[in-house]
Amino acid sequence: MLAKPAAPKAALFDFDGTIAETEALSMSLVAKVFRSYGIEPAKGELDGMVGNDDAVTVPPILARATKPVTFDDYLRDLDDCRETYYHAALVPFDGVVAFIEGLRERGIACAIASSTSAFNVVMALDRLGMVHLFDAIVCGDMVGHLKPEPDVYLRALEVLGVEAGECIAYEDSPSGIAAAHAAGIYTVAFTGSVVVQDRSSADETIDRW
Repeated sequence: MLAKPAAPKAALFDFDGTIAETEALSMSLVAKVFRSYGIEPAKGELDGMVGNDDAVTVPPILARATKPVTFDDYLRDLDDCRETYYHAALVPFDGVVAFIEGLRERGIACAIASSTSAFNVVMALDRLGMVHLFDAIVCGDMVGHLKPEPDVYLRALEVLGVEAGECIAYEDSPSGIAAAHAAGIYTVAFTGSVVVQDRSSADETIDRW
């Protein structure tokens, strides 16, 4: 467990399942793509994809396809299913906007650190009316490795000009918690998402904002 900063200078937020309830819808779209390949994904397989790198989790599932399909095919077909960020009736979790506004009023910088692509995250934040709440937005396509590697967090620290020990990360997935910890950041797990995950490795847990 890491020490909680007494006077944090920055708060770093995952997006999916932390700012808004996107995980369940995204997994239903993933399942739809798999079924188009003749694959019926198990719930455990879908749950295991949440917060993790598709390049690691998807190829073993694609091996069961009833027709030739590559990982690039999967990415293209999934990109065609943009309902989660472009069309779904997204709303922020209750209280999260006020929570972030409260941090900013105290002079605490706020940033997004997500494995999701920047275009999707910015699109969703714009639809939620929340872009202005963040001093930086760092996403998976802006770094070399996705969570559980610490790249997005290390880049966010660099952009904000703060040290890991001066920050708190807010995450909803084991891989996200691992990424923040690998960057040396005290991590709070948000458990308010409908997707149940093992967040026991977090330094602290909250179920509402």
